[in-house]
Amino acid sequence: MSLQEYRKKIDALDEQLLELVVKRLEICKEIAKYKLENKLPVQDQEREKIILQERIEAFQEKGFDDETFIKELFEIIIKKSKDIQQ
Repeated sequence: MSLQEYRKKIDALDEQLLELVVKRLEICKEIAKYKLENKLPVQDQEREKIILQERIEAFQEKGFDDETFIKELFEIIIKKSKDIQQ
């Protein structure tokens, strides 16, 4: 396989990632409405801890051991989710 073919595969995966991030953020908007209607706080620290731990474990189960990377990635995602809910 050529470098160009590898790059095309990466580009396609990046597009899929973007689509998934957009879908996740759209769900966050719905969660924001629900929380507002039910007078629930935006932040749930216990849930955030669970999410981070589960994602780290899932990443490790898939053969990757860079805990810092996946933690930072999901911290960014969670922060954006909370920003949308504000």
